Amino acid sequence: MTHPILPVASASRWFDRVLAQHMGRRDNRIDHLRLVAALAVVLGHSWHVALGRTAHVPLEDWTLFGFHSLAVHVFFFLSGLLVTESARRHVAAPTRYLCKRALRIFPALIVNAVVVPVVLVGVGAWTGVGLADMARYALRLVTLFSVQYEHPGAFADMPFHGAINGSVWSLRQEIIVYGVLMLAGLSGALTKPARRAVFLGLLLAFVLVGHLVAPHAQGGWLYLVAEGRYVMFSFLLGVAAHQFAGWIPLHPVVALPGIALVLAGDALASRVMAECGVIFITCAATLLLAYPRRATWQLPHDVSYGVYIYSWPIQQLTVFLAATAFGMSLSPVGLFLLCLGPLLVVSLASWLWIERPALTIMDATWVRTASDRVTSTFGTGRRMI
Repeated sequence: MTHPILPVASASRWFDRVLAQHMGRRDNRIDHLRLVAALAVVLGHSWHVALGRTAHVPLEDWTLFGFHSLAVHVFFFLSGLLVTESARRHVAAPTRYLCKRALRIFPALIVNAVVVPVVLVGVGAWTGVGLADMARYALRLVTLFSVQYEHPGAFADMPFHGAINGSVWSLRQEIIVYGVLMLAGLSGALTKPARRAVFLGLLLAFVLVGHLVAPHAQGGWLYLVAEGRYVMFSFLLGVAAHQFAGWIPLHPVVALPGIALVLAGDALASRVMAECGVIFITCAATLLLAYPRRATWQLPHDVSYGVYIYSWPIQQLTVFLAATAFGMSLSPVGLFLLCLGPLLVVSLASWLWIERPALTIMDATWVRTASDRVTSTFGTGRRMI
């Protein structure tokens, strides 16, 4: 199956494989990369949870970000690559697109928001709170746009006290890019060349503005723009890869622009340019790993999202129990290894009993009918273009 928009084009004259030849096929390693990226985030967070907020994650100086932060860019690059196709296919049914995205994010997040506070209060890891505080926490977590990391009484006297779930900040950026893609589809920016160029230019402008306002962003929408300046760049690269798949070779040469940015950043003493180069190289490596030459085995279950949203509270709870029940302090690697088994079990349960059943809701006849009614009431994407 080739790319639906662009033909397998000129790049195939010089390279034996281009991205358009592989998109839409199941013989990829995307699920594998998501899981590895999620576990890399967990490993990186182990330094902060075990040692405190100021802990130095290995390779942070060498990579400019830290390997766990680069793993987040893997997620956003793949979102730009894959969700762009979903938005393009659902341009005539934007309601269905939004429902599918919501059913992927919120069911497991809601369960997390309700269950985690109950467990923490039950074992004494969160003290001095009542039902109103727990409900307020759950509401703030589920809405995402008002994520709070300081919760008095949570994990008191622990190295990273006050933070119940420090991983979810990126989910609100994920929701923002979902909305951006829906608007792009409705405006024709995913199918019409001129509008596509404007859309990609606006994404790049968002990245640049984010860097400009970052030193002055203390809260509100300005903070959201600054917070998303890096992940929006990796998302932009994913969208561009989808839109120009016929021109993207699956060859190491695809990383050359990133290498050039790193070298230019070093020569010009521009950290931002060097950082964008590192992100570009990370996304290029992701692309090459995602689409191998030979067919690969597929993971039977997609547990990466569960790993992502449950890792922090499980890690914090492990540090708390080790300290209070056994009088032990854990090293970062020890914490990671100790949490890995329980985390994978919880994530598998989340996938089997919450996430996968939620994804099948859109297949129900009554849901499809309701979605079509909403679309017909407010207009289809084709009418709005």
